[in-house]
Amino acid sequence: MPDIELYDLIDFTMPVGTLGIKFVAGLTGWRESNGTALFFPGAIAAAYRRAASTLAFMMLVNGQTFQFMRQAIDLTTAQAATLCGVSPSEVSDWEDGTLPVPVSCWQAMADAACKADMRAGIVWTALPYVNLKPRTIRVYPDVPLPDQPRPCPPPRPC
Repeated sequence: MPDIELYDLIDFTMPVGTLGIKFVAGLTGWRESNGTALFFPGAIAAAYRRAASTLAFMMLVNGQTFQFMRQAIDLTTAQAATLCGVSPSEVSDWEDGTLPVPVSCWQAMADAACKADMRAGIVWTALPYVNLKPRTIRVYPDVPLPDQPRPCPPPRPC
């Protein structure tokens, strides 16, 4: 039996907190003999950015969606607080559900997520009815190509 399978499209799942919403991206990678999936550098970060910008367009104003977007674009709580003009403890309160996220702060994070994914920003109008029903959403990230040739699988034993 070979140590790894050759390159394949592997589903990478990104749940949004406990909402029951999850994003799935098919990423090129390979599996080791123990079942561990490995992906090219930058692929997972690109998938999270695309999921975050897609979530932004869904306009689901919620602390868990705010946290997902913040983490997807690698912002700390302090950086998110600076973006929104509030204290880091207030951001933590939004993310744990203690306080509701102000729409203006959620919009700032959504705009940052779209910018990080190099997508056009959202045209803000009245927010639609927020539908937090559980669902799976497939996203197609712009995965950067590796700078070097693909790594070769380890040699097979004789």
